[in-house]
Amino acid sequence: MLWDRYSSTLGVPDFEERTSEDLEVSVIFQKFLQDAATYTCNSWIENESEDGDGYFYVVTQEGQTSSVLKAHIGHLRYLIHGMSSGEEDAFDESVWDLYQLVYQRTENSVSAWQTVCVAMFTHPNFYTY
Repeated sequence: MLWDRYSSTLGVPDFEERTSEDLEVSVIFQKFLQDAATYTCNSWIENESEDGDGYFYVVTQEGQTSSVLKAHIGHLRYLIHGMSSGEEDAFDESVWDLYQLVYQRTENSVSAWQTVCVAMFTHPNFYTY
């Protein structure tokens, strides 16, 4: 994965040039975080589509209820943020709204899951975790 390749740019000390952790959220940090998130999400979605098991998200929306899709959003949040969702969680609701918006505009559930996945990786809950 690209997380290791970009670790120095993401603030991880290399103990040759820098011994302290850089916790600034700079533009370059955001750019490499976006790149790593996009790469990771593409890999997850590609593997998910090949396996067809629906491990962390539902590939297609046909025949899926909103409660099933919301449960997958909660599971994805647990995988990425390490947080469980509560009943009527505001974060999950905003991610659900994002999923619905992308799906309505593209009519493509894979694009909607890609957007949700990248949004979770680039959210402060991930990089401040």
